Amino acid sequence: MSQPSSSNAGDLGGGLLESVEALSNEQLLWSVHASRLMPFGAEATGRLFLTTQRIVFCPIKRDPLSGPWAVDRMIVQAVSVKFPEQTISPVPERPLMHISIRDGTAEAFFVVSPKKVARRLNKALFSDQSPS
Repeated sequence: MSQPSSSNAGDLGGGLLESVEALSNEQLLWSVHASRLMPFGAEATGRLFLTTQRIVFCPIKRDPLSGPWAVDRMIVQAVSVKFPEQTISPVPERPLMHISIRDGTAEAFFVVSPKKVARRLNKALFSDQSPS
């Protein structure tokens, strides 16, 4: 995971990644290599960014199945780690980090150390909020 940025994020991604324009006064806090689970089990490889305002995924530019994805931090309901549904495959299944949104949708990502990344996201997203 990269270190926090003290300046405005500018564009997130770039280089080999699709880029997403930063919002006004948005600052990059950290990022991690990730693969977004796509329909039919495909994966889009890229980077997941946590900013002061959003969580953003930027895939590599050559990925025809995916584009950038972003969600406002205020509408994230939970971040959890789950194992995919059991399959007949002899290959062990990797755990997925799920970002659940208040509208009932969720996005799933493969990351190294998913429990650690989920814990860090939960701390950043929910530690400032008082219990309701």
